[in-house]
Amino acid sequence: MGPAADEWQQVKKGRRQKNPTCSDPNTSSTEELFAQAASEPLDLVVSNKIVEKVQRLGPIIQDFVTETLTLTIIPNHVRCLGIGCCTTYPSQYQLAFAVALKELGYECTIYDPIMTPTAIHATDTLGIPQCIQSKDNNYTVTEPTLFYMPHCEVDLYQAVVKQNENNFDKIVIIGNSFKNYLLRPHPPTLPDTLEIPFPDFPEEDRAFNDLHFLHFPQHIWHRAPVQAAGNVGEIVSVDLKSRLRNGRAVIEREGEDRVFVRYHDDTTYDVRRSRLRGVVQGPALLLCENTTEYRRLAATHITKKDNVLEIGCSTGSTTKLLSLYANHVTATDCGELLIEDNKKMIECENVTWIWNDCFALKDWKQLVSRNFNAVFIDIGGNRPSEDVFALIQKVLADIHPPLVVVKSQNIWKLDVNGRYLDSISMERTVTKNRNKKVNAGSTRRQRKADEENNDTADE
Repeated sequence: MGPAADEWQQVKKGRRQKNPTCSDPNTSSTEELFAQAASEPLDLVVSNKIVEKVQRLGPIIQDFVTETLTLTIIPNHVRCLGIGCCTTYPSQYQLAFAVALKELGYECTIYDPIMTPTAIHATDTLGIPQCIQSKDNNYTVTEPTLFYMPHCEVDLYQAVVKQNENNFDKIVIIGNSFKNYLLRPHPPTLPDTLEIPFPDFPEEDRAFNDLHFLHFPQHIWHRAPVQAAGNVGEIVSVDLKSRLRNGRAVIEREGEDRVFVRYHDDTTYDVRRSRLRGVVQGPALLLCENTTEYRRLAATHITKKDNVLEIGCSTGSTTKLLSLYANHVTATDCGELLIEDNKKMIECENVTWIWNDCFALKDWKQLVSRNFNAVFIDIGGNRPSEDVFALIQKVLADIHPPLVVVKSQNIWKLDVNGRYLDSISMERTVTKNRNKKVNAGSTRRQRKADEENNDTADE
């Protein structure tokens, strides 16, 4: 059930003047406003002027669109909401952005209840038809979709995310920062977001100011090794080097100090509880510090249903382990010679080796066109945390895998827990923790100085 029609509000964009053909200051309700817009006669002269203006803006906005699309990968289906009646400069620039997406091959539709027959005729002429689903207040998606919603009312953002709360991996929103809404005295109910800001557009700052790509990862941080509860039916791994290749197991019986487990190959063992390790269910970010633990996770968190992307395969030792349990592994590295040597030395039918720099846009697009449900990241254990965070952000925003395994010594040192935080939020968290330590140190020094003063006074 979609939101009621009165959840649509007239879009306000900066200090623009209200257009008399789209709104009447004396209109008493949004329903009357929408009815008035629908009843206005079609004006072909105005429609042609809108089309001509938007087409003239095309070359101006083209570079901006190209730059914006380097920031993240967006779905092919685009639903434009809340652009308005297309007779003001901001809305015409916003419409020109949508037309540029269409010309790049994206499938675009549009809807705003304030659009008049004249505006609808103009958008039809520009090749962007009306969205029937949006007209019926139905925003639920069944395929990856970009909602292009510049400067919409918060009620409309809430309606879109509420109807897709089980499809967060399928939606991306272009809209105002949700984090800014949450700073209000009475913040609205909005989900956590991974936000990527738009570049500046000085030609018409009212059109795109405060716009962001909004992604909705639901991943929870876990630190390996994960503790197992040790209950019957639980999927676990067993920390025995001799059985490392057996991967995960299921607890069938439990005793006071030992449990009886069955592996996927139907072998069974009686093991101590202290040997059990938990297996994380997604969506999850699983963090480890060293190579030993990283490879143990490769052996215990992958099944034959999984298509795995390995970023930073190096000499292929972890790749070989992943290939034993996964349906397919795409192993990448920025070292061309490493990839060529791996192709010659390692024979695995279910492994594709790719020489790829994941930080280069062209190479990254080559990867995200594939379908992965698990990603393993090892780009150097002591790599600066900002580089690793940037890659995690790209993975969560563009690939949406249920499981991401990361080996990073620097992130391991941070107090990461709970729901995923983007690198900016993480930086604030780290700074806060550091300040706590500094304050604690200052308090100890002050206490020591006070004790010395008291000793001096006693003497």
